[in-house]
Amino acid sequence: MAADYALPDEPKPGTLAQFALNPMWPMFTLMLIGSGAAWLWFVFNSIAQGSPFRRQEMLWIGGGVLLSFAYVFGLFALVNSGTVPKIAIPYFLIGLTVVKLVVGYRVYLYQVRSFELFQYYSSTPVKNGALPFMVLWFVAGRLKLHEQLPVLVTLALG
Repeated sequence: MAADYALPDEPKPGTLAQFALNPMWPMFTLMLIGSGAAWLWFVFNSIAQGSPFRRQEMLWIGGGVLLSFAYVFGLFALVNSGTVPKIAIPYFLIGLTVVKLVVGYRVYLYQVRSFELFQYYSSTPVKNGALPFMVLWFVAGRLKLHEQLPVLVTLALG
């Protein structure tokens, strides 16, 4: 009977459990580096910690990617049609930032619930995410992807 008992938000870590980090680090990445890197890190972290909310997290991230691209496409269409003046673009990009932060914070809230259980019951101590964050920070600065990718992709995933 005891084997049938399980917590609804209990993580089921797999072979990547040693790489699971506090979801605070992908959230910092979202705020300071960009949504593309952060959302990939959220996906990896979800798989590593065996998040029971993995499906919801993936749906939120997929929706965030689609919504970001739709927002940028829509903004480009409005600017090209003359409906929105070019001088107003920075104000409309605030809405894109809000979309990215809402999606990232929602995924963070899913992960942090099960991460605390993962951290408490994990047989290996959870590592600090500062080093991967700093590596991402410096790699993102060195690659200068915003100069190499199309503006649409840079806006949607930057």
